[in-house]
Amino acid sequence: MTMNPSFNQLYAAAKSARKILITGPKFPDGDSIGACLALAFAFEQFSSAKIEVFGELSFRYQWLPKSNSFLKNNHVSENYDLAIVLDGDRHRLPSEIHGPYHTAKTKAVIDHHASTNLDGYNICIVSPESASTCELLLPLLLSWNIEINSLLATWLYTGIIFDTGGFRHSNTTSETHYLAADLLSHQINHNLITTKILMERQKSGIALLAHALNQIEYLNDGIIAYCAISYEKIVTLQAQEGDFEGIVENMLYIEGVELSCLLLERSPSFTKISLRSRQDYNVALLAKKISPKGGGHARAAGAIIEVPLSVCEAKIIADIVDYLRS
Repeated sequence: MTMNPSFNQLYAAAKSARKILITGPKFPDGDSIGACLALAFAFEQFSSAKIEVFGELSFRYQWLPKSNSFLKNNHVSENYDLAIVLDGDRHRLPSEIHGPYHTAKTKAVIDHHASTNLDGYNICIVSPESASTCELLLPLLLSWNIEINSLLATWLYTGIIFDTGGFRHSNTTSETHYLAADLLSHQINHNLITTKILMERQKSGIALLAHALNQIEYLNDGIIAYCAISYEKIVTLQAQEGDFEGIVENMLYIEGVELSCLLLERSPSFTKISLRSRQDYNVALLAKKISPKGGGHARAAGAIIEVPLSVCEAKIIADIVDYLRS
C-alpha cells in the first residue's frame, strides 16, 4: 500500500492534542477493538494528550491486554481536540459518542470498508483493499517509527484473525499472510487468540446458536439461508453481547447456500441485520438497499433498522429476494 499523506496529518494532530477520543462502531468487534487498543498505545509513545478509549466489550474480548482501559460510552465528556472512529464511520457511532465526536476540533476516520463515505472528516485514512482495519494500521504505525512489540502484535493479530475469519474469507491476500507472519514473530499466542476470538462460546451462546440453526428458513431454492430471532427469545436464552458472533457465518456454510441473513431484534425498538455471501452476491449493496446507513464489504455487511422485528421482517425478505432477481 502506498504511503498515505494523512498518516502525517494524524500524527501532527495527535501530538498537538490535549484530549483525544478513540472509539469504534456501536457494536465493536475484534477488528475495531484491536485497532482502538493499538492506536491508543501508539499515541502514548509520542503524545502527552489525555487519551480516552470508548466501547462496550463482550466476554469474547475482555481477556485482551489492557481491555480494561475501555471506558463505558456513557462516561464520555466534551471538548476533544481529536476524535477518531476506527473500523466504521461516524454514522455507526454509539448514541452517547455521537455528539462529542462531532464537536471535536479534528475528526478522523480509519477504516477499510468500501461503503464508508469520506464526507464530514478532517482526516481520512480509508483503504478498502486492506483485509481489516488492523492490517491498515500496521504501516501507519511503522511510518511513525512505533516499535512493534508483543502487545501491539497481539492487538493487530486479533483484528486480522477476526475480519478474515482465521484466513478463511475472500478478503485474505498474500499481504495479509505476510503481515500475520511478521506479527507471529513477536511471540504472540496464536492459539489463544484464534480460540478466544473465533471459537469459544458461552453456554448461552451455544443455546442461541442451536436455536438459530433450528429456525433457519431456505429461500430461492436453498440459495438463501434466513433466520430471525426476537428480543423475547434473546432474553429467554439470556444471550449476551458476544453470543451473536459467528451465527450468520455458520448459516452461510450450509451446502448450496450462497447468501445468509440473520435478523436480531436487539431491543424492542431496533433490529440488526447481518449479511454474508460466498462469491456471487455483493451484500454491501444489499445492505444499502435495506437501509441507507447499511454497508460493509462485498461478502460481509449489515444494517441497523430502528423498528421492531415484526415491522421490518417482511420487507427485508422482499428486499433480499428482489436483490437476487436484479
